[in-house]
Amino acid sequence: MLKNALNKVKILDVNLSSTSINQVLRESRVKALLFEKRTPRFSPLVITTPNPEIILKAISIPKLHSFIDKSDFAVPDGVGLLLADFFLNLKSPKRPFSFLVLPFQMFYAAFLCLLNRKNISSLNLIKGRELFERLVFLANKKGWRVVFLGDKGESAQKAAAVLQKSYKKIKIFPFVGPVLDGYGQPVGLENERIESEVLESVNRIRPHFLFVGFGAPKQELWLDRNLPNLEVGVAMTVGGSFDYVSGKVKKPPKFLEKRGLEWLWRLVIQPKRVGRIFKAVVVFPLKLISWKARKKAIDRGVSL
Repeated sequence: MLKNALNKVKILDVNLSSTSINQVLRESRVKALLFEKRTPRFSPLVITTPNPEIILKAISIPKLHSFIDKSDFAVPDGVGLLLADFFLNLKSPKRPFSFLVLPFQMFYAAFLCLLNRKNISSLNLIKGRELFERLVFLANKKGWRVVFLGDKGESAQKAAAVLQKSYKKIKIFPFVGPVLDGYGQPVGLENERIESEVLESVNRIRPHFLFVGFGAPKQELWLDRNLPNLEVGVAMTVGGSFDYVSGKVKKPPKFLEKRGLEWLWRLVIQPKRVGRIFKAVVVFPLKLISWKARKKAIDRGVSL
C-alpha cells in the first residue's frame, strides 16, 4: 500500500520517493506503535537517504541498488537530484547534435537550481539530518527507545549527549559499531565479536527507532544484511547526521543551502572530502549526460 501511494522518481534507474516529511513521520509513528504492540508478521519500516554520491555507488553495487529500491522511503537528499530529475525530463535532442545540446541542458538545469527554482521538478527533497532530528523529536514526545549506532569516532555517543540535554523523555542508547569494509562486513574476528554484541544489545532494548551512521555504502549494506535479525520498529541510515547534531561538523549558512551550494561549504570546512565532492558535482552530471545519451540511442535502436 505504501509503495503504491508514493510518487516514485527514477534517477539513473534508482528509485527515489518523492514524498513529504510529514508522510514519513506519520508512517514512522504508525510502525513504531505497531512494533510496540508486537503485531504479528511485523516488518520494520526502512528509510534511506540517497544523494548523488550514493546514487553513483548504487549503479555499481547491485546490493546497494536493491536495498535502496526496496526501502519503504528512499528520500532524496541533495539538490543534485533535483537537477538530475529536471535534466532527465527535458526533451532529448536529435542526433548528431546531442553531444552539444545535452551539456547545454545540464548547464541550464544547474542555473535554475542555483536560482532556487524548486518548481522545476516534482521531486521533493528531504534533508536526511532534518528528518533524523524530526524523528528524534517524535520519539521524545512518545518517550520511545532509540538506538544510535555509529563508528569508532564515537559520533553516536556525542550526538546522544547533546540531544539528551534538550530531550528528557526519550531513551537514547548509543553504540560504537564494528569497523566495516566497503561491503558492510566486519573487518576481522574482533569486529565480528563487536557486531554480534551490538546485535544482541539492540534486540534486548527493542528500540522503536534505530539510526545507523557508518557512512555510505557501509551503513546500507550492513543494515541490509542484519535487518532480518533485528527487532526494531523503524530503521534509518543517517550518514553524517550524528556529526551535525554533535557539532563536530558545522551546518552550512542558510543562503548557501537555498542556492544548492552546501557542497561548497563542505569543501571549505572539510577539504579532505574533495574527492567525494568532485564525484557529486562533476562525475554525477557527466554520468547523467552519458546515461541520457545512451538511453536515447537504445530507444532509437542505435548501438553506442
